[in-house]
Amino acid sequence: MLVVLDSQTGKEITAVPIAGEVDDCCFDARRKLIYAPCGEGFVFVIKQKSADEYEVLAKVPTPVGAKTGLFDPETTGFTSPSPVNPAIPGRRFVYFGHGPKGQSWQAEGVSPRV
Repeated sequence: MLVVLDSQTGKEITAVPIAGEVDDCCFDARRKLIYAPCGEGFVFVIKQKSADEYEVLAKVPTPVGAKTGLFDPETTGFTSPSPVNPAIPGRRFVYFGHGPKGQSWQAEGVSPRV
């Protein structure tokens, strides 16, 4: 569950159902999007429609255990790495974001083991 609180009063504004095992969330202030990487195998993309209204826009599949992420405000890209698995060479990453005209993009990649 993603819970939105009023920063002045601490009062709960709303709660949005999402998968579990979230270690962090990232906010794209320009597009009013919240990225919530969930260790259950998804990144939830949540749109802030108003100060007290939020909706899930996408549920992007990721490797199970990928519960952290990084948002780059310059490229508007979000990256969620998979956990290290000794049986699999490299680490899988899921990249997604928005192009200059608002179009969405998604890609997967593998980085070499170091």
